[in-house]
Amino acid sequence: MFSRRLLPVAVAVCALALVSCATSNGGAPDRSSTPSTTSSSSMPPSSSAPAAPVTTVATGPCPYLDTTFVEDTVGEKIQTVQVTSIGPALGPLPQCVFIGLDKATAATISTAAVADAVSAKAQALAFAPGGNPVTIGDGGSVLVKQGQNMTVFAAYRGNTIVYVAINQESSLEATEIATQVFTAVP
Repeated sequence: MFSRRLLPVAVAVCALALVSCATSNGGAPDRSSTPSTTSSSSMPPSSSAPAAPVTTVATGPCPYLDTTFVEDTVGEKIQTVQVTSIGPALGPLPQCVFIGLDKATAATISTAAVADAVSAKAQALAFAPGGNPVTIGDGGSVLVKQGQNMTVFAAYRGNTIVYVAINQESSLEATEIATQVFTAVP
């Protein structure tokens, strides 16, 4: 059985797997509530080498979802929002983790940009295998994990993928959150 407390880990692993491919940063981000910056690189810094990826975790507002919208959608008061960013500026958009009063994750939203729409579709469908098709963006899949208090959703538009995981068995709420995210991502 998949625990509500493991939800952020599962989503983070999926998001970081995509980020690893795009950024070559294999380390897991620090999920503490204190802002931090870490960096890893196998090459010595030079003026011609690209900047090493930097992961930053901070407590603050999500750049594409208002906390009140998430509270109203999932029906749960949100205590903290953790935003994980990976730079340089051309890295993936931030991941937002909405944590409820019970310290459990209520919702996790991640995005990724991949090479093309064909790859985006494949990765969106692989995130929620066997789920129901969705018509958000260019398509995707939503899967309600019965008995696990969890729903996962992934949709793509062009080469951008939006991933949503919530701590309840409801495709409607996951779809509403993804729809809102797509209005804010490029």
